[in-house]
Parts: sequence; structure tokens; C-alpha cells
Amino acid sequence: MAAIADRMTNGEIAEHFVLSEATVKTYVGRILRKLGLRDRVQTVIRAYEVGLALSASPR
Repeated sequence: MAAIADRMTNGEIAEHFVLSEATVKTYVGRILRKLGLRDRVQTVIRAYEVGLALSASPR
């Protein structure tokens, strides 16, 4: 969730955590479903709300 909030693509997340992109897509889908979120934008908003994302620093 923090990686999504940090504006990482699925490919970047996969590379960072040494996972396949398909696995990342599965995990992102599970996060959305479990938290009742519609898309990555809502995930970023929730990450800020719970303190996983602290600032909108440029990449």
C-alpha cells in the first residue's frame, strides 16, 4: 500500500520486492477488495489517512 502511495507502478513494485508483476497485480487487487476501495487513487488517499504516506514528495 505504501508503494502504491509512493506512485510506484506494478512493474516498479515487482522489481523492488523481487516479485512477478502478476503477483503484484494480485496483491493490489486483494488490497482494494479487503479495504473496499475502488482504485489506486482511493488506495493513495487511504494510505495518507492512516499514515503510510507522509508527504507528496516528487519522484
